[in-house]
Amino acid sequence: MIPYTRTDVCDYRKGLVLAQLKKISNKTIISKEEMVLIKNSETPKDTTLYGNLYDTLFEMEVLTQAEFKRNNILDSKAISVLTSNKKMLIDNIVQEWYSYDYGLFTEKEMRCQLCNRKNIWVHYIRNRINGNELHVGCECVKKFPNIEISSNIHKKRIDLTNKYHEDKRRIEFGDIEIDDPDFIINSEKDFKNFAIMLPLDLHNSISNTIKDLFTIKRNYIKNGGVIDDVKRRYKELIIQYNKLWNEAKLFYQQNKSKKLICKKDMSEWLLINHPQVWEEVATNNSLFDEETLAYAYYNQYVARFLSEFKKHLNNESISIVKVDGDSLLFYVEDQKYRKPLYFKIKNKDFMQSVGRHCLVSSKYKFSSSDLINVHIDINNNTFEALYNRMSKIMYNIGFDIDKGNSSCYFKRISKIIHTSNWSSRTVTSEIGYKKIKVDIFYEKCTPLIFSEDNEIELVFNRWYNFFISQKSKWMSQADKDDLEKESEKTYYSKQKEFV
Repeated sequence: MIPYTRTDVCDYRKGLVLAQLKKISNKTIISKEEMVLIKNSETPKDTTLYGNLYDTLFEMEVLTQAEFKRNNILDSKAISVLTSNKKMLIDNIVQEWYSYDYGLFTEKEMRCQLCNRKNIWVHYIRNRINGNELHVGCECVKKFPNIEISSNIHKKRIDLTNKYHEDKRRIEFGDIEIDDPDFIINSEKDFKNFAIMLPLDLHNSISNTIKDLFTIKRNYIKNGGVIDDVKRRYKELIIQYNKLWNEAKLFYQQNKSKKLICKKDMSEWLLINHPQVWEEVATNNSLFDEETLAYAYYNQYVARFLSEFKKHLNNESISIVKVDGDSLLFYVEDQKYRKPLYFKIKNKDFMQSVGRHCLVSSKYKFSSSDLINVHIDINNNTFEALYNRMSKIMYNIGFDIDKGNSSCYFKRISKIIHTSNWSSRTVTSEIGYKKIKVDIFYEKCTPLIFSEDNEIELVFNRWYNFFISQKSKWMSQADKDDLEKESEKTYYSKQKEFV
């Protein structure tokens, strides 16, 4: 058997390759872009892996099937790479490169060093081994997506391209605004800060005109258009806005002093909390009426008319003190309490029941009986003031309220009781206590602070009978004193821990 030489093997393998490529001899094996990368990289110079591939390709621009067929210089390793391992070669080459600057717009003559086409957007890549640098076009760089960070280049290029054109159109639009570049912003600011609510139609017309001004500018900058058409439409909107704004200023002069005109702060509050009422007021030429005033319980609004409400109060036993948060604070001027007693009513309840009538009728008067949902204001004097008013009535019924340092008790008073309606026999009931929350006492007294004695007596009688009918055990005086001592110890212990 005649042994095969190395040349024979190469010829044999080359023959197989040529046979496979016979029908597609013009197909490109190494493109122009790939060839430039190969020539500027270090990986292909490794002869132990790639044979004489680098030296053979160095003088070529591309390698086609036909040229590969005619080439007699390529050794077996180079042939193996080109026929079976080209992807490995390109992948290894790409690992040498990274993009260090990208998406730079240029108007000067610059051609891609991979394909030689003219560039508009230039990307710079550098070889991390030999330091070679290439500037390439945006399309060519996408052909090698594994170049480090090049996956971001396309998106960055699009973003930068869009920004470039937007900036260009922004400058063009600036020529339209040259007389007043801040017109839109200032118009929106003036409209937002207008001192009073405008009638609905005028409000909407101004609002829509400002929106249209913003829209025409934004759309042109973002999407482009015919600048002459944009300029004409913009000028029309400016004229329209100025006309509407003059109407708004005239409306202000004619209505600013009206008591029921809806001012800026109230308008903003209504729009958030009662948009339907806001629309009703705006439709009513921006004036409140008796119906819509029921919803005008904004704290500052109620405070604004405090002196007006005081004029309509026709009750010497109470007086309005101030607006306290979301409530109106009243003072009870009754000697039976002998201590200051205050109560509150929510602004919302006050405006619904009383306040709205005060603002629309000069003849309207209100008293304590017209107020709804009254709540006693709890402070250091509250219990003593209520007790001063209620104690005699409670004692006549047969009970008392005993408030210690830390607890409160319903006290059954000792008294003589007839054993039956048909007997003169009597017994003396013992003193007894049941622990209650002081809030219960406040709740019972709240609806009675303006009541006459007989009305208070009826309520307290029912309360007394309720306690007497309960099967729970009554505490003796000694039991109550012991419980009070324990409660005080616990209270002071917690106080020390807090300190």
